[in-house]
Amino acid sequence: MRGRLDSRLQRIERRLVKMAMAVESAIGKSMESLMTNDDQLAIEVIEKDSTIDHLELDLEKSCVSLIALEQPIASDLRVVTGTLKIITDLERIGDYAVNIAKTQITIPKDISHHSESLYEISKVLQVMVQRSIDAFVEKDAQMARETALMDMEVDEKYDSVYLEYLHQLMEGSVAVEEVVPLILVGRYLERMGDHITNICERIIYMVEGVREIY
Repeated sequence: MRGRLDSRLQRIERRLVKMAMAVESAIGKSMESLMTNDDQLAIEVIEKDSTIDHLELDLEKSCVSLIALEQPIASDLRVVTGTLKIITDLERIGDYAVNIAKTQITIPKDISHHSESLYEISKVLQVMVQRSIDAFVEKDAQMARETALMDMEVDEKYDSVYLEYLHQLMEGSVAVEEVVPLILVGRYLERMGDHITNICERIIYMVEGVREIY
């Protein structure tokens, strides 16, 4: 019985890692499409979102089936229920990447020269995704805590970028149609950071059975 349960948990873990990698790729490609004014790359992000959605549904079914058939207890149950919540956060991050890609397609002109600061935020987010999933695989609560704290950097960068865009608007150095889409992109990135923080909080609970809020 223990061997079967461990085997099913390992399969779930592998698929979750696959989903996280797809989400990380979506973040990178959506921002690259914005930086390079590449509509085709943005379309690729939108089309591949179905892969993330399918992985979420597959993982959800696997977790529910495991609970029903194996009746895990204690730490194993925390892993399964935590996984159910983590995949929801990953799916939402993927949706925000799609929103960025859609923004790139719909903007009236190339605004990549205003996007450098947003690109820096996206790189921090990609590292956060990587570290959070490493923490999940390694059952490392401390790594999860350190990763959650990285969201402070994301929030600080977002606040700085937002204020800079407002300043540019007020002084008339940029047009509204250039800045408003970027403010939206910044908001999508900031929300990604919140969802990654949620993932880290789930991992801490899975490993140690304590709830911490960051």
